[in-house]
Amino acid sequence: MYIQDKVSWNGDVANKLRLLKTLGVDCVAMDIPDGPRDGGAINLSTLESATAFFRKAKSAVAAHGMDLRTVLATSGFDEIKRGLPGRDRQIAWLLNAVQAMGAAGIPILAYNFKLLNSKLLRSAPSNGRGGAKYISFDYDEYLKNPAPPIEPPVSEEKMWDNIAYFLKAVVPAAEKAGVRLALHPDDPPVPYGTPALAGAAYSPSQRHVNPGLLTQALAQAAQRRGARLRHDTPALGLLTSGRRVTGVRTGGAGLVPHRMALPADDDVVPRPGQDPQGHLVGHRP
Repeated sequence: MYIQDKVSWNGDVANKLRLLKTLGVDCVAMDIPDGPRDGGAINLSTLESATAFFRKAKSAVAAHGMDLRTVLATSGFDEIKRGLPGRDRQIAWLLNAVQAMGAAGIPILAYNFKLLNSKLLRSAPSNGRGGAKYISFDYDEYLKNPAPPIEPPVSEEKMWDNIAYFLKAVVPAAEKAGVRLALHPDDPPVPYGTPALAGAAYSPSQRHVNPGLLTQALAQAAQRRGARLRHDTPALGLLTSGRRVTGVRTGGAGLVPHRMALPADDDVVPRPGQDPQGHLVGHRP
């Protein structure tokens, strides 16, 4: 097993690397703070400058007995995500980055495609061991003070067009350089504010989907199509008329929806004469 941790590549990087080595970290993920920009500390404007930068960074991490494995391009790049006129220049920077990373032996470029900063998608910190504060996300608490929506709004269709434009440009260069692209999911998922594209990643060898992200993605998709969600509503039985199922019996009044959704596990799907021991997911009247 290897331990990887993130380093923001600004300030006293050497001191940050010494601390990670002391903590037993094996691999480092370099965070590009606020994305590369004109006049910034990280120059990706040419292939030569990008190659020199990543080779120097790789050597700096190796000098502390660790391996630089990942570059995090998860901040900035809003022109790419929004489809604004400056996106081609930002894509050119990333093309320089993946070629330079391949030359320096850095195998992974991580990115996301969400417009709301993760720092806005949190509830109040929770208390941990020794008085430490944990980054937290409580859905009900978040809804009391949600992040403001993106202005001007960007449609989900436009976001899909933008990510397709980005991938068509970057994937061939990454494959040629031997660099893998890693898409960070849109977490935590929120009901509004920005379209959420990445709910899970297809991984044939792992066969794993984050259940929290999948549940939220399904719920949001249902709401967009007119469903209303009933939280903490046990499905106690079925309402019938003759041999026809007409609704669901709950702890309160029975629901008679036009369409309904119930859990699909074998142990909760009702059979003739049996009550479902599941929970109502949603319904559309």
